This record gives sequence, C-alpha cells and structure tokens, in this order.
Amino acid sequence: DKHLKWLNKPSLMKNISKDNKYVHDNLSYDDFIWLDALPLKICLINQLWALHGGCEPRFTLENQLQSKIVRTRYVDEYGISRSLKKNFSQPFGTKYWAEVWNGPESIIYGHNVIQSPRFDYGVNHFCLGLDTGCVFGGSLTGAIINENKIDFVQVKAKYKYY
Repeated sequence: DKHLKWLNKPSLMKNISKDNKYVHDNLSYDDFIWLDALPLKICLINQLWALHGGCEPRFTLENQLQSKIVRTRYVDEYGISRSLKKNFSQPFGTKYWAEVWNGPESIIYGHNVIQSPRFDYGVNHFCLGLDTGCVFGGSLTGAIINENKIDFVQVKAKYKYY
C-alpha cells in the first residue's frame, strides 16, 4: 500500500526510513503491478474472510474502503476508524473494531500485534486476530480451520525485521 502510494506521489517519501527507501528503490515495474493486483479481502469459505487489517462497523464488508481495510484498528462510537496516537496507543473513546463488528461475516485479520491469537465473538460470527509480531521478532501464526475447531501453528521469527 505505502509503496504504491509513494510511486503515485513521490512527495510523500520525505521522511521514510532507509530500509523502506531501499525496498522501494529496488521494486521493479512488475513488482508494483503485482502489489496493485493483490486482493484486499479473500473469501476463504462461506462467510469466513481474510483481511490485512480491520473494518469500520458502520459499513458492510462489501462497502469497506481500501484505506480502512489496510489500517483500521480502533473505531469511535459511530464506527469510524480513528488513527493511533503519536505514541501508538489506543485513541481516547474508541473500541477495538473487532469488538463491535456486526457481521454477518467472520473475519481473520492482522495489522495489530498481539501476544497470542485473539477471538472476538458476535451473535453469528467471530473475528480472529493472528498478528503475533513476526516482523518485530515475535512469531508467525497460522490458523488451521476445520469444521468445528481451529488449531494454531506458530514459528518464532529468526530476526527482528523491522
């Protein structure tokens, strides 16, 4: 997402890290085409979806904006996504989006680092967070989904990548 944004508007690259600049400068035209073609949401089975980030509960899954699917963590009382504070903490007066998602879709998501997989349950759906911080030296977590059971597999990161 950020690399596509920087490609289309280089002026946004003012304060990027050396690592991000290195990656960006070494992406080929085909890499950008591939990144741009990636889906924002994938239907795994029936009403079970995989997303990068979260959703604004004020909209259906079908009507979510790209920028919100990629970045949403917390929402206000109206279901509007709110950015993290400068110290990366939860904004005042917000709830975690998965706590207030109304479904009917169940969603597996990342983008918010947690110690272990997180479940939030609704009436006929659930949300499952799997981001256990691999990029920061945590673990890479996968979910094996069977009819009535979810098992988890974790592999510890070899490095801190970010």
